[in-house]
Amino acid sequence: MIQITMANPKALEIEQTPSKIYVTTVGNHEVLKFSFVGLPDAGSRLVPYLGYKLGVKQILPAKRTDKVPGAWEDVITFSNYSFTMGVDLKSHIGFIKPGMRILMVDDVVAHGTTAIAAIKAVQAAGAEVAGLAVLFNKAWQPGMTEIKEATGVEVCSLITIKEITKDKRVIL
Repeated sequence: MIQITMANPKALEIEQTPSKIYVTTVGNHEVLKFSFVGLPDAGSRLVPYLGYKLGVKQILPAKRTDKVPGAWEDVITFSNYSFTMGVDLKSHIGFIKPGMRILMVDDVVAHGTTAIAAIKAVQAAGAEVAGLAVLFNKAWQPGMTEIKEATGVEVCSLITIKEITKDKRVIL
């Protein structure tokens, strides 16, 4: 059994309205001024719900596979070493155009290698990465700092895990 201890239970409350800096009005609806992409694989599962809740105008497809899906256009490819799997992985993001503003989404930041590879590939294609939003980060690993230093992109984490104790308690 895992026990989660939160110093501040209100830390998980999500503001319903995004900042006006990031939204624009289309008709009677506010939409975000950038496209979303979820980093493969878990980030790709988070963006549909997050995009729906925030009124995103475009979600770009991303997939971890050796072959680019046939119907995709303007594909960028990146590779990174997976510490979890112990191998190099190849991933693709489709429909990237120069000048786009993109918010990347992922489930966790640990070492930051996947995010760094993806961000650099998107930047090399002439698109701007507006930021990286993650569900949680592991504070004892260097990923958040590494991503910022390597790419200049800000990372926003909903939950910071400070520690997982030997008796399996999660300290936030």
